Amino acid sequence: MALSPEAAASAQHATLRPIGAYALSGLTATQGSLWAVDRIRGYLLEIDPATEQAQIRNALQVEQWLDGIGLAVQG
Repeated sequence: MALSPEAAASAQHATLRPIGAYALSGLTATQGSLWAVDRIRGYLLEIDPATEQAQIRNALQVEQWLDGIGLAVQG
């Protein structure tokens, strides 16, 4: 999600605090969404930056994501 130089210059900084998330790590952006790992709870979260709504995308595999510190997206 690359911004033009004009858009980047006028972009406002914001702090995301999705409800239910404890310790976010590995923030990345793709196709208008932000993705992060909650390393304490093991959640893979898809976050809508406009509304700060978060959806857990790995509800059945949280053990594999505990203590995760990075996130990479290909494509």
